[in-house]
Amino acid sequence: MFILNLAPVTIAANVCISQRAFLCTGNHDYTSPTFDLITKPIRVEQGSWVGASSFVGPGVTVGQGAVLTAGSIAAKDLAPSGIYHGNPALFLRERVLRS
Repeated sequence: MFILNLAPVTIAANVCISQRAFLCTGNHDYTSPTFDLITKPIRVEQGSWVGASSFVGPGVTVGQGAVLTAGSIAAKDLAPSGIYHGNPALFLRERVLRS
């Protein structure tokens, strides 16, 4: 796992962040001739899973119990209990936990 923490990164309890995942709080303003730095915090909420080789971008919240599948890119918030896949990560289905 790699965390570029130019802004706060909050990781709650019972979270799995798999190998080679990248949490990136910084980006550059491509409309600026000087590529000004933009930073936004990341939140990874309780019970969520960030899959191997995935990317979580600036300002993203990984909702409680959400799953970002391996190799996926989250540029927007992931709703609680959702399973997200792809580039950009799209909602695949609801995560249902066994009792």
